[in-house]
Amino acid sequence: MIEDTLRGFFRSFGRAPLAWLGLLVVATGTDLVDLVFGLTGKGFSNLQIASLTLRIVGVIWFGAVALRRLAGSPANAWRPDGGFLFFLIWQIALFAAEGALGFFMAAAKNIAAFAAIIPDPFTLSLILTGLAAPLIELLNLRVAPWVVARTARVREMTFGVAWRGMRGNWAAAAKAYIVLIVPLFVVHYGLTVWLQRAHIPQHLKIAWTVFDGVESVVMLVLSPSLFVAAFTRAKSRMA
Repeated sequence: MIEDTLRGFFRSFGRAPLAWLGLLVVATGTDLVDLVFGLTGKGFSNLQIASLTLRIVGVIWFGAVALRRLAGSPANAWRPDGGFLFFLIWQIALFAAEGALGFFMAAAKNIAAFAAIIPDPFTLSLILTGLAAPLIELLNLRVAPWVVARTARVREMTFGVAWRGMRGNWAAAAKAYIVLIVPLFVVHYGLTVWLQRAHIPQHLKIAWTVFDGVESVVMLVLSPSLFVAAFTRAKSRMA
């Protein structure tokens, strides 16, 4: 599924160029606000809250457009319909699940087995929190064809059909996720944490922030490419 994902990724330049542009603007712009201009040292500023809201809405919106384009949706890729609403609710639910799992994993930071390896509580908490997103996404891959079908308005792909279609395919999808997306997530997460604490000249911080924004967009487009690859495999079993 690695090859199928990469094929879809490169097709996205031609099929969803405006989604690419939108993600670049949103990811890089909000990163600049958060990591350079929005830090106050006293919690989240109003600017950061607005930036975070814009990032969530923008990433979900343009991500749904990219997914629809790659899946060959019969619906208008930009029209806010039931498919968009489903994708919005589903992504927010995933964010909540990642946050809850990250909280409970970080709360367990004093477990002797972990603390013996990483004695610094702050570093340990960051690592455990960062593990939450990949774990939830790996579980999410199990129902990837259904998520694509609901978002792209492909009605014949029910949850049951999608579930059966991923039998024997989840391991391949998980491998593609670990090989293609997890390394980018690690770089993004590490850069975000570092830039929030780094004492470096402003121009270097801006340069690293722009790099992080572009790298994040590659990761954001690879994800729907993988989901559509899983959807295509599941759909082939319907014939």
